[in-house]
Amino acid sequence: MFENITTRYDMSSATWEVAIILLGAFLLGFLFCYVQIKPHKDHDTESNN
Repeated sequence: MFENITTRYDMSSATWEVAIILLGAFLLGFLFCYVQIKPHKDHDTESNN
């Protein structure tokens, strides 16, 4: 069943796939941290005024 798939899947394909997954995970983590930290900064600057 999987003979045709595994013959076309080489190390270059696996490297690009892992790189894209890592880049996506980094972007999701960065956006999550940005959303979590940004409201706290705005709140701190308002309380200091």
